[in-house]
Amino acid sequence: MIQRRLSVGFNRATRLMEELEAAGVIGPAEGTKPRKVLQTN
Repeated sequence: MIQRRLSVGFNRATRLMEELEAAGVIGPAEGTKPRKVLQTN
């Protein structure tokens, strides 16, 4: 979904998700389940 929304490739989308996880914005990946949003605003 992030790839389509932001019109980025797979590698860039993966890097963005890793950066969001490291910043504490989203939780870790749990298989195919959606990640939990830990921080808003």
